[in-house]
Amino acid sequence: MELARQLKAKREERGLSQDEVSKAIFVSRQTISNWENDKTYPDVQSLLLLSQLFDVSIDELVRGDVVAIQRAIAEDSRKMRLLSIGMLAFSGLAFLFLLGFSLAWQEPSGFARMS
Repeated sequence: MELARQLKAKREERGLSQDEVSKAIFVSRQTISNWENDKTYPDVQSLLLLSQLFDVSIDELVRGDVVAIQRAIAEDSRKMRLLSIGMLAFSGLAFLFLLGFSLAWQEPSGFARMS
């Protein structure tokens, strides 16, 4: 993604090490490495601190990632729709099973109850 390249470029432009950036925004050096290697993505608070540290807007940092984020949201939305349909189908089958089960266990109408 674009953010990984942007973070590394901005850090190197300012001559900062990953350790220096990590201390400035209160995360571990490994976290910075993960961001720069596109393994994880910074949270909103970290993005804000990074934008202040590098004196750029958050938009400038994440530019290019918007399309990837939109794709991920669309894929998640598709999965949620499929899960919802599956859950409705399962609920319908469970209802039919319970209805059939309750009808099968009714007392025959020709027998009188004994007290």
